[in-house]
Order: sequence, then structure tokens, then C-alpha cells
Amino acid sequence: MIRDTPALKAIFSRSKSRAADNTIEEKLFTGGMLAITSAGSPGNLARRAIRFLFCDEIDKYPPTSGAEGNPISLARKRLATFRHRRKEILTCSPTVAGSEIDRAFEASDRREFLVPARTAGCRSR
Repeated sequence: MIRDTPALKAIFSRSKSRAADNTIEEKLFTGGMLAITSAGSPGNLARRAIRFLFCDEIDKYPPTSGAEGNPISLARKRLATFRHRRKEILTCSPTVAGSEIDRAFEASDRREFLVPARTAGCRSR
């Protein structure tokens, strides 16, 4: 995605085979860092303070991350440093009533956003 998106390509440095600040799991850039981790890795979930939390396909997460507890709860604890300036985004196609995403939606303000799909050959209306 970084390679194929001009806006991202301009932010992130080119891949270097041994650059510690540019790995599959961590990307440093001017003004921040992108860390990508697994819901099944409690050590990585508790590794650092974060301001923005993006959790994708949360209904597919394991119920617990090792002996540490729910992976979403673990990740949310990392937001504590940025109490007033944090963002949390949980995404997933709904699966069943009572699932992680269903509970998150019920606990939210229930806003829904429409992001029109744009594909080659299609025009936005």
C-alpha cells in the first residue's frame, strides 16, 4: 500500500534491507510511527503508548491474547497517555449478534459513515 499510494510513499522512507526503523511491523516517519501487531501477541499489544488505535476485523480476534486477556482491552490501555486526544477505530463486517463489533457499535454513538468505492473505470456520483 505504501509503494502504490503517492501520499504514503512521500511520507515513508524507501525500504532498506537492514533499517531498524523501517520493518514490516514498524514504520518511522517524520512526526510519528506506524506499528503493526497481532491480536494474539500480548507483549506487542502492551509495548508502547499510542494515540491512534485501529483494530480491523475484530470479530476474528481470539477471545484472549495469551493469559493477558481480551486483545482489544489490552490495546485500549495503551491509549491512556493520550486521554483527551486519542482516537479508536474498530472495524469489521458484522458476524453475529453479541459479537465484538456488535457490542462496540451498541456502546458507540451509532454513527455510520459511507465511503464511496472508487475503482478504475467507475465515476463518482
